[in-house]
Order: sequence, then structure tokens, then C-alpha cells
Amino acid sequence: MILRASVVIPTYRRPDLLGRCIDMLLAQDAGGHPFEIVVADDAADPVTRALVEEKGGTSVPVRYVAVEGHHGPAAARNTGWRHAGASIIAFTDDDCMPSLQWLRAGIKALDGGAAAAWGTT
Repeated sequence: MILRASVVIPTYRRPDLLGRCIDMLLAQDAGGHPFEIVVADDAADPVTRALVEEKGGTSVPVRYVAVEGHHGPAAARNTGWRHAGASIIAFTDDDCMPSLQWLRAGIKALDGGAAAAWGTT
């Protein structure tokens, strides 16, 4: 499967919020575009790893990437996009709840010639 987008989520010891965010992403109406979720864990926490593994196995790949040491969300984002398998990289945070058309709208904007797309929080 050729991925159209990779959604990168940096996280640090917030499995409840992360689980909610992943659930919202798994429910995305991405307009038929295949995508993956890459969780970049700045704590290398076994609880977070277990959560990500539990959420995987759906039609949307959910992958776990441990960040070496604790360096903050920017370092986790950078680690996440470096492990992404798609040319479009979408970032969200573990405490966000993306709307159900969030990814579709971003892909549409980029396909329409935008250099970048962003939304409100």
C-alpha cells in the first residue's frame, strides 16, 4: 500500500489523551487516501508502547517510535517525521481531537497547490 499521508503525534506520558487522539484519527474520513499514524514517544514509556500496539492492526497502520532521552515535543516531532512513510506529513498533538475531515482537508489543500496547511485549535 502506498501511503498518502503520515500523521505524527509527539507524546510524553499522557496515554489517556493519546488514546483519545488516536481514536479520532482512526475515525477520519480521509477521502480514500491511505495514511498511517506515527506516535513519537519522548518518554519511551512501556504503557504508551502497549497502547499504540493495542490500537494497531486496523486498516490504518499505527506505529510506535521511541525517542532517545527526553528532549521535548519538537525533538519528538522530528523523530516522528523521520520515520514517516508518506510524502505528506501531518502533525497533531496528543491532547488534540482532530475533526473527522481534518486530514482530508489538509490533503485537498496540498493537492490544490498549497505549500502548507494548518488549522485552528
